[in-house]
Amino acid sequence: MKLKLEHILISLLGIILLIIGINIAFVTIKYKNTADLALQHIKENEVQTDLSKYSDTGISAHDFLEKITVGYNIGNSLDSCPDTGRNDGKRKTDYYETFWGNPVISEKYIDSVYSAGFNAVRIPVTWYYNTYVENGKLVIQQEWLKRVKEVVDYAYKNEMYIILDSHHDAPIIRADMDNIDEVSGNLSELWTQIAEYFKDYDEHLAFEAFNEINTKHDNWQYNEGSVNATNILNQVFVDTVRKTGGNNSTRILLCDTYLNEATDEVLEGFIIPTDTVPNKLALSVHSYAASYNQDIVTQFKKLQSYSKKIKTPVVITEFGTTNTFVPIEYRSKHASNYIACANEYDIKCFWWDDGGNFKLIERESGVIIKQDIIDALMNPRLFVTKKTSTNRFNTMDSFNYGIISPEDGTIAEFSKGALTFNHGGQGYPVVPRYGYNIVLNTSGSGDGLALSGIAFYDVHMNFIEYKEIKAASTYDVTPPLEASYMRICFYNPWGARSNAEYMSYFQSNALSLEITEYIKE
Repeated sequence: MKLKLEHILISLLGIILLIIGINIAFVTIKYKNTADLALQHIKENEVQTDLSKYSDTGISAHDFLEKITVGYNIGNSLDSCPDTGRNDGKRKTDYYETFWGNPVISEKYIDSVYSAGFNAVRIPVTWYYNTYVENGKLVIQQEWLKRVKEVVDYAYKNEMYIILDSHHDAPIIRADMDNIDEVSGNLSELWTQIAEYFKDYDEHLAFEAFNEINTKHDNWQYNEGSVNATNILNQVFVDTVRKTGGNNSTRILLCDTYLNEATDEVLEGFIIPTDTVPNKLALSVHSYAASYNQDIVTQFKKLQSYSKKIKTPVVITEFGTTNTFVPIEYRSKHASNYIACANEYDIKCFWWDDGGNFKLIERESGVIIKQDIIDALMNPRLFVTKKTSTNRFNTMDSFNYGIISPEDGTIAEFSKGALTFNHGGQGYPVVPRYGYNIVLNTSGSGDGLALSGIAFYDVHMNFIEYKEIKAASTYDVTPPLEASYMRICFYNPWGARSNAEYMSYFQSNALSLEITEYIKE
């Protein structure tokens, strides 16, 4: 009986191994067929670029980044998302490139970016709207590939370093474990074609897997499944590019964290992909930190420490400010301080330019419009305030669920669900002639919250005045001379938040309010 049972178990084991082998073979065939179809379309009418003066010297990802001074994003152009859907072949590429209001990217504009001192560009590209499905496979429109190549070549002629990514491709690429096979197939089909098209470009060109990859519901909230899906997709990206051969066998590749965030929980869940070659991967995160003084050091220390832990360089592929994000008089100090601190901790950064509020250079004319910020980026120095203290508030005990009335300074109910800082029932004590930098720190599910106003009161809590803040995450203020206390209000302008939701933000470290007191210069 025992012998018979052993035979049965051996037979079952053989059947299981056979099924696993069939599945692996199926996946291999699926990706091979995808690659073959991609190559067939790419070879048709391919435009050649003279690459004879370039050669791949086999630099590491760290060496690639070390060659960069400051990088520049050409945002909201090739990554525009038309509400008219996919190109049916009847629309020209400029329809998609200009849909968000920016002009087509010109060689003159790229030359201006280079002349301003930026020796690297990140070119965000949305591919989905210029793809179609043939025989069940995803295919990129040839005209779109050619147009992206033209822009890459503008930068290439200046010997700039270039990062090319997949941006806003949420309809086909998302952090979704429920459909991970489908999404992995989409990503593989997409990057097979991109990598093949640019395979002869040398070390000046790097690829980035995706951008701020979100859940299928776009809820911008942390969850373990989405982090796991992001890890799987990063591995698919690396494997796909390497399989195309040529210079892609050793090309620098940037992988991304979930949402491109650098919160503790996201970094803890990130797994660096395995690679066929050593030291060719970097990690891309975004950080729009608003601090313009020494408080920003903590962020860079953490990123440097994490970089050493995973033995992979970290690059901040998006940062920047607007006039509402950082007070206008501090924007150049923020830029200078940010890059100086980043350099100190060996982290490279790319300014985000959307052609709108983040814009430093006019797209059409190539004229610099924010010379003070560019000067600060190119000649950075640490900016240190004479602060007396920084206080951080991250529990519901210091807040009331309600909004400040601009008329009388009282705290009232509000349909969108605001929070008002009211520590001790009075707010924050202030000192005449001191400055106060207020920073609302949010991440994950807390994203979207913004400062909306500050009210000042005298020593007897009589209302003095109210200052409106237009959806900023940081604000610098000098209180009225007669003021003794201030209350600070914030909410999400784009959606209501309940008292319970605010409590959950505090509990998950997705929300805190920092107030730095300093002696004005």
